[in-house]
Amino acid sequence: PVKVSVGSIVEYTIRVYNEGQIDGYANTIKDHIPEQLEYLPDNATNKQYEWEMLDKDGNVTTDVKNATVLRTSYLSKDKETATRKNKISAFDGTTLDYKDVVVAFRVKQTDPMPNKITNIADISDFSDKDGNDVKDRDSDKDNVKIPEDLPGYKDDEINNSYVPGQEDDDDFEKVSIVEFDLALRKFITAVNDTQIASRIPQVDVSHLKDGTATSATYTHPKDPVLVSNGNIVTYTIRVYNEGNVNGYASLIKDDIPEGLEFLPDNETNKEYRWILLDSEGNETTDATKAVSIATDYLSKDQEKTAKENLLKAFDPNTMTEPDHKDVKVAFKVVESNTSDRIIINKAQISDDSDEDGNEIKDKDSIPDEWNKGEDDQDIEKIKVQYFDLALRKWVTQ
Repeated sequence: PVKVSVGSIVEYTIRVYNEGQIDGYANTIKDHIPEQLEYLPDNATNKQYEWEMLDKDGNVTTDVKNATVLRTSYLSKDKETATRKNKISAFDGTTLDYKDVVVAFRVKQTDPMPNKITNIADISDFSDKDGNDVKDRDSDKDNVKIPEDLPGYKDDEINNSYVPGQEDDDDFEKVSIVEFDLALRKFITAVNDTQIASRIPQVDVSHLKDGTATSATYTHPKDPVLVSNGNIVTYTIRVYNEGNVNGYASLIKDDIPEGLEFLPDNETNKEYRWILLDSEGNETTDATKAVSIATDYLSKDQEKTAKENLLKAFDPNTMTEPDHKDVKVAFKVVESNTSDRIIINKAQISDDSDEDGNEIKDKDSIPDEWNKGEDDQDIEKIKVQYFDLALRKWVTQ
């Protein structure tokens, strides 16, 4: 099976060969739509090859939700033109003549979601070169029976060689579902010039390897780091790829909580390309209007060499932890020294993409939305330690 993810657009080519001694036409080709594939009527490829949708009773429908079968007469004798030669010539003893049609689907989520999708196509009507009815020597028209276990269709026969369909005028193709899954962790790595290593996440991937969980476990302290007014606190934001699809953390967002001041001219902040955002999410240069910051430092567009920002898919056989990339950000503590408030700073993945820079769905998180329990977001805490001496005076002699 070819590996795909939910949301992928998959194009299938259906090729009709003429193995016989008579020229002919594949007048009607059908494609049987599995539950996990969504037909795209407005897709340019589908329009080109003139597919129409049929419901379960074989009637033409315009409702994608009711469509169970696709049908096209694109290769028929009736559709032949001066520029579209549809006749498939007889086998000349050396070369098999053929004609193609192509169909596109989007992979969609179902519940339950199988780990494979099987799609079957067949020739449902054919004729000789004059358009007359003719008998195929080893196949019947419209013969396909859709198995009850469609995802597992012919799995026990598949090896590296060709596996026939039910007859030789039908065939199947399989894709396997892989999942895109980025996770984010945030931790303090410096206060002024003092480096802090104790808060770096310790990653446990045993659950990923044995299949009992869908996420790694990250252990790192979340008790507040004690700081003082005026301190410069450096946070590291680390993005892991827990899934089995390569991808990018195209945009990372960090909020600016009360008590912290973003430093636009700080060398760390300039290096990691942080910009200010207002309450509407628009870029601003006015620090008084800024409520958050964002960076595209890890995006595909910002690569200086190919794939340097790519987060590689997790391979349990070769990797001891998911691949990761870091960005850093520095804030100045402006909280009063008399405050006993815990300052919480939030970071999240605001946009992501696949290896080619295309939009992709994360299996357990929604980018740019703070939803409880999602793993593409994290917090870090600080607390101002205040200085407080007391004095009392009394006569002792």
